[in-house]
Amino acid sequence: MEFRRSWEDSDLTAFRDTVARFVDREIAPDELEARERGHVRPELWRQLGEASLLCTDIPEAYGGMGGDYRHDAIIQEELARRGVTSLGIQGHSITAHYVLNHGTDEQKRKYLPLMARG
Repeated sequence: MEFRRSWEDSDLTAFRDTVARFVDREIAPDELEARERGHVRPELWRQLGEASLLCTDIPEAYGGMGGDYRHDAIIQEELARRGVTSLGIQGHSITAHYVLNHGTDEQKRKYLPLMARG
């Protein structure tokens, strides 16, 4: 049985499918080794950025996807569904929000696009 979230529309369902495929292809196969290493492959961050899976709720003007909290929720759900705990993407998102909410315009223009690209 598939649970349908009241806040999920067709665009978010398509986003969920993208996230699920990415996690299955790029993250889950290396999960056990990443846990043993204590970190994910460094190039994974760039892959996440190229797939627009970083800074999903940061405005496009700063390099983000321009989505909202639901995009981050979908990423967290799909990681949890597969038992992925090696990727510290939550910290990445929290840090981006500190810069967005408390940084100067110069800091936002400099750091947020870098964070969105991984």
